Amino acid sequence: MGKRYITIRPLDTFLFKEGYSLNKGTTNWITSRKMPHPSVLYGTICSALMRQGKLTEVKNAIENNSPNLEEILKRNLKIKKIYILHQGEFYIPAPADLFCNRRGEIYYAEEIDGILSPPCYGKESMEQLKGHFIKLEDFCELYTEGEAIPYSSIISEADIWGVYNKTGLELQLGKTAREGHLYTIQMVAFKDQNSCYIIECEYEDEEEKESDQDKEEIVLTGGKTKTAVMGQLEKNLQYKLNNFVSSYESDVYNKLNWIYMYFLTPASTQHLENLLTQDRKCAVITSGIELVGGYDIKDKKMKRLERCISAGTVVKFKEEKWDGIDYKTIADKVTNLINEPNHFRGFGSFLLF
Repeated sequence: MGKRYITIRPLDTFLFKEGYSLNKGTTNWITSRKMPHPSVLYGTICSALMRQGKLTEVKNAIENNSPNLEEILKRNLKIKKIYILHQGEFYIPAPADLFCNRRGEIYYAEEIDGILSPPCYGKESMEQLKGHFIKLEDFCELYTEGEAIPYSSIISEADIWGVYNKTGLELQLGKTAREGHLYTIQMVAFKDQNSCYIIECEYEDEEEKESDQDKEEIVLTGGKTKTAVMGQLEKNLQYKLNNFVSSYESDVYNKLNWIYMYFLTPASTQHLENLLTQDRKCAVITSGIELVGGYDIKDKKMKRLERCISAGTVVKFKEEKWDGIDYKTIADKVTNLINEPNHFRGFGSFLLF
């Protein structure tokens, strides 16, 4: 499979719903995520590639209602990582073990009895950097080394996205308002029109030409079928992004004491338990638990809601048997250990250090 960096840039306000479904009369306030669940981006990319005449095996499986669709999807298209491009910089969700005081000073969480806790607890007010993003460059060069992080490395989601509320009212026969059916939908838009989502993915396309990489396509994504432009990341930005990540992935763990695992995307709590066993020393800090659902187009029904840890979650664990093993081998072992069934859709994407 060849690696590509796909960009998705919404053309208008967009709606990426949470896991719950709209129930008029009870859930009258619909909020939108700023970072869509990976499965949303996976569906958008998969549909676009099939329209381009690619992923023919997937298309045939869908048309023939193949019972092996999941396996066919898994070997044809994989999402590896998701980033934000904003004002020429790459951003990822701020790690959950970072806290900030009122003066803008950033501190790391402290481990107390196997729990990563806020630093200086009880002495000074500390806020977890939930809803914030960190520059990928500073994550790789500063955070992974445990060095001091300047506040300029952090950006709030309010600096990246604007929120716009739209109010609607369902009308009954005779065009009079239906009681209890007033609702508000929170729509979101990038403040910078050049900002976009970057999806590192792998798919097979032996016939792709160099000229095809510059082509853009209008796609539908998210709730209310909003339009976006899908293309590929510019070559110079691809080089910059690869350089950041490879700068530490190429390191070999010659003296492996503790492994830190940072989650770029939500991961199933059920499958994460495979890593958090009693015979393995672990410590975890997360910014929250969220419910991930969606609609199954194949079976034409809502998917079962699944509890997931939020992006930015940090797991610290020790595995002496992996002493001296290189990054890729350890990453493969952790992936197999967690065994996240939707890993190929982008869930449970992580970085180790």
